[in-house]
Amino acid sequence: MEEERVCEVAATTTSGTVASHISSITHLKTGRRAKLTLKHFHTWTEKCRVRKVQQKYEELAQDAEAQGRTVEQELEAQGIGFAEFNESCPQFDLWCPLEDLAELGSGFVMYFYFLRYLIALLSMVVLFSIPVMVKYDGAKSLELWWWHNWERAGWFEEYEKPKGCECLGAAKTSLGVFSSIDSELDESVYGTRCGIWDLDWCSDPRKSPEQKGKWCCTSWCFAEPDTCLVDMTNNSAYATRNFGGKVRSTEHCPQDDAVMARDCADLGDFAFNSTKRKVDFPFTWHIWLTPGNLGPNQEKYSFIPWMYLLCVFTMVLVIVGMNQHQMHLEALVDIETSMPCDFAVQVSGLPSDATSESDIIKFFQENAVEGEFTQVVKVVIGWDVRGWREKTNELQQLRKQLQKMPHDSDLKNRIMDLKSELRMVDPNKLTSSGVAVVVFRYN
Repeated sequence: MEEERVCEVAATTTSGTVASHISSITHLKTGRRAKLTLKHFHTWTEKCRVRKVQQKYEELAQDAEAQGRTVEQELEAQGIGFAEFNESCPQFDLWCPLEDLAELGSGFVMYFYFLRYLIALLSMVVLFSIPVMVKYDGAKSLELWWWHNWERAGWFEEYEKPKGCECLGAAKTSLGVFSSIDSELDESVYGTRCGIWDLDWCSDPRKSPEQKGKWCCTSWCFAEPDTCLVDMTNNSAYATRNFGGKVRSTEHCPQDDAVMARDCADLGDFAFNSTKRKVDFPFTWHIWLTPGNLGPNQEKYSFIPWMYLLCVFTMVLVIVGMNQHQMHLEALVDIETSMPCDFAVQVSGLPSDATSESDIIKFFQENAVEGEFTQVVKVVIGWDVRGWREKTNELQQLRKQLQKMPHDSDLKNRIMDLKSELRMVDPNKLTSSGVAVVVFRYN
């Protein structure tokens, strides 16, 4: 007959049934361990699940009381142990009301309610952010940060700025990039005042037709980028655009309709683009739903800060409401279920000579419940250690002083005296602080 030995797997779990079921998982046959299967892990999962014990235990306790037996004796009379009793209890359903978890402790109920609050709070923030992100997406002005002059933003240099989109004039308009546009063009004059500056460039047959548009016939001048805002959503030939660190503005320039009809009637109506500036923008994805998409000094939607303010105000209200609900929930769970704190009381006002645990136990056994004998498991006395604490604090201060004056004999002698006094303190002579914790056997 083939010999078979069972390997018991030691495991510490909340369920006492695991070890008895794991014993059948691994077998040693002829000195070799059997393979674990998926069924074994399913069994382990089933036995480790948290179960609803409180209701069945209360029924068991009532039966034991009716028969005049303890709970242990009642289990023995029914022919089952704690492991079998635990397995007979139903498991918590995945979608059970959170209040059903109260028998595990108020922390479980409050934790899962807290998760609900977080989900609701974050969902609310997303809802408030959707219209704002839509505005960010529609701005499409992220590339304007490329042209932003950080050194002339008012932080490093004081100078007289033109207002709005006024022409800069001859001052500070030489950008050193226009010689590539037209070899005969005087770059010191280019864009200093209103004029149709690009018509000759667009008339060059060597230029690609895709590069040319009605913007070739617009009158424009350079304006200060700090004061002349660029609207990237406007893509007409008269749209203002950044170029060479300045703003190519048509706002204050009169337009010649005759030139437009004669030379640019057949060209496309689109804004001046990057055909004259060979610059790559690795970050100009307008799908970035961020405030940066508005560009520098471009915010004109007043509802955005109001929306964020409303979001913050609503969050504060929700958090205050959540705090109040959690406090109410904790009190409700404490009323409906038995907690460890329900078996103990903290008493104060005891005399300083109340240092005997047995005397305090006897007092509460006779007087805790009028007319009944009450079982007390333990008494924890709060000792008055003020004298002890004063000496230890003084010892710490003297040690710090001794580090600064290591050769001071008076300090060394005082430290030795304090150590001797602390060693001679008799714990039995300590007085009570008047506070004690009394632990009862029953709720």
